[in-house]
Amino acid sequence: MSGGGDEALLARVLACPDDDAPRRALAERWRARGDPRGEFVEVQLALADMPRWHPDRPALESRQLALQRAHLQSWRDALPHGDLAVHFQRGFAWSVSGTPAEVRDDLPRLAEHAPVTHVDLEVDEDDGPDTALPELEECAALAGVRELAISDGFIEPAAFGALLAADVWRELRGVTLGDAMCSRQHAAELARVHPAAPLRRIHLAGHISGIGDDGVDELLRAPCTAGLDELLLHGQGLTDGSLVALAQSPLRLRHLGLASVGYRDNRFTAAAVRAAARAPWLAELDSITLTGAAEGDALPELLAAGRSLRAAWLSRTELDAAALQAIVDATGFADWRELAVSGNPIGDAGARALAAGPALPRVLALAGCGIGPDGLRALAAAPPVDALDLRDNPLPADGWSALLAMDRLPRTTALMVHARDWPVELVDAVRRRYPRADLIGAAT
Repeated sequence: MSGGGDEALLARVLACPDDDAPRRALAERWRARGDPRGEFVEVQLALADMPRWHPDRPALESRQLALQRAHLQSWRDALPHGDLAVHFQRGFAWSVSGTPAEVRDDLPRLAEHAPVTHVDLEVDEDDGPDTALPELEECAALAGVRELAISDGFIEPAAFGALLAADVWRELRGVTLGDAMCSRQHAAELARVHPAAPLRRIHLAGHISGIGDDGVDELLRAPCTAGLDELLLHGQGLTDGSLVALAQSPLRLRHLGLASVGYRDNRFTAAAVRAAARAPWLAELDSITLTGAAEGDALPELLAAGRSLRAAWLSRTELDAAALQAIVDATGFADWRELAVSGNPIGDAGARALAAGPALPRVLALAGCGIGPDGLRALAAAPPVDALDLRDNPLPADGWSALLAMDRLPRTTALMVHARDWPVELVDAVRRRYPRADLIGAAT
C-alpha cells in the first residue's frame, strides 16, 4: 500500500472496525489506481448488506469468487500473518484461526495491518497441554478481539477459566465453544468470568457432549450473562428444568436457540413451553429455535406471546396443521424474515393454512412436511416469498407441469425442490422461471 492517505484510512479501519466509511474510501482509492482490491472491498460490502436470496446475489458471489481465485493468495501473502489461517469479510482480514502458539506469535503484527476481531483457537487434545496457552493471557493483540471461538479441540476447564479471566479481553462480546468444550465444568468456568463488559453472545455447539440443566443453571447465575442478546445452546441435552429456569431468569434476550443436535436431544414438554410463553423477555425476542423436541401443541401460545418475533426454526417438533393454523392466526407473519417447520406432519392442510394467511415470512422452509399436489396448488396462490424450500415432499412432476401450464407456480425468488423424475423440458422451464432454482437430482 502506498500514499499517506492510504495509511490514514487504514488507521481508521483499524480503529473503527464497524464503520464501513473508511473501507469504502480506501476501495475508491484502490479502484482509481486500477488495484483489484478496491472492487473486492466493494463486492464484499455489497454482499454483507444484501439479503441472502436477493436476485443480484449470485452475480456478486461469482465476481467475489473470481477475484478471490485471482488475487486472494497474494493479498494474504502481503499480510504478516505467519502460520495463522486468515479469513476476509467486508474486504479485510477479520478472522484468524490457529494454535495458541500461532496466535501468540503472529497476531500482534497482523493486528497492526488488519481489523481482526474474531479468533478461533485450535487446540489438539492429543498433543497434551499447550504451553503457549497461559502466555495468551498477556497477548495485548487480543484487546481488540470481539469473538473467541474454540470450535475444534479441548482445553482443560481450569485453563479455560484462567484464559477467559485474563485482563486482556477488553472488547470480548461473544464466546463459541465446540462439542469437546460443552461440559458442565466448562460452563461453570465461563460463569465465573467477570469481563470488562457483559458478554452479548454465547454459542455452545454440542453433538455428543452437553452442559445439561446443571450447566444452564451455572450460566443463568453468572454476571457475564447479564447483558446477553443471544444465547444458543444447541445439542446440550436439556430438559424442562432448563426451559423453566430460562423463563424465570432476568435475561433480556433477542435470540434464543435450543436445538436438538446429534446425540444430545432436548426433552421439553408442552407444559414447559407454556411456562416459557410467560417469560418477561419473550415479548422482546427477535428469533427462536426449538427444533427436535415434541412441543408442537404449545407452540402457538409461545409464538403468540413473542410479539417481536421475526424468525422461528421449529423443525421436527411434531407441529401439525391445526397448530400451524393457530400460529398463522396469532402472528399473521407481517415483517417476518424466516419460518422453518421442516420435518413436521403439516401436510396439505398446513400448506393451505399458510397460503390463506395475510403474509408469509420471506424465507419459508417446508421440507419433508408431507405436502402433495393439493398443497402445492395452495402455495401457488400464496403471498410471495424470497425463498421456498419444498424438498422431500411427495410432489410429482405432473403437478408442477400442470401449474406451469396455468402460469400458477409459487411466487418466490429461490426454489428448492427434488426433481428426480422431471422431464428435461420441465427442468428447463422452471429454471427459466426462477432466478435461483435448486432442482435436486434433475437430469440436467
